[in-house]
Amino acid sequence: MSRSPTGLARAAALLILLAAAAAPAAADWAHVDVECESYTNSLNIAGTAIGGYQCFGASGGWMVEGVDSPGEWIELEVTLPQNRVYTDSLALQAPMGFPGIVRLTVYNPDPHGIDFMTYHEFTGAGFGCGNPILWIPGDSTLPLSADTYTIRIEHVEQAATYLDLIRFAWDDTPARVTTLGRVKALYR
Repeated sequence: MSRSPTGLARAAALLILLAAAAAPAAADWAHVDVECESYTNSLNIAGTAIGGYQCFGASGGWMVEGVDSPGEWIELEVTLPQNRVYTDSLALQAPMGFPGIVRLTVYNPDPHGIDFMTYHEFTGAGFGCGNPILWIPGDSTLPLSADTYTIRIEHVEQAATYLDLIRFAWDDTPARVTTLGRVKALYR
């Protein structure tokens, strides 16, 4: 029994379509980005008022300025699509050569659940649209369920910051679930 080249091509195309339909959409949800200018709450203590700053180099064309004194913060909402272990990275700007620390807290929607914190330590490369936006990874992983969370980005010490974007990306490295960030949080 012989097969026609057209029949084999159709069968191969059908197999490719079936495989693509059955494959998980992991690439579609490899990370979730939240624009910092979409903050829903803030606390300003001193210095510049917290607000939007238009910048052509920023994601979405805007950044948040005024998170410039220790204890100041913004809060945002993020919806994570799957139960995963996530890493977080924060896109920001700070004055050239100045070190700083920003803490990200993920508040658990379950009142009996655990809140998670990561710290972002950086040295600034300059403020303003002509300066680079730095991606600063958090110091620990976040084992989170599919849910909507309130996250707080808080200025801890040193340099003022312009905040652009927070990214939650999958981290499937199971050995990193116990985190340095949780240990540090006990001593701060």
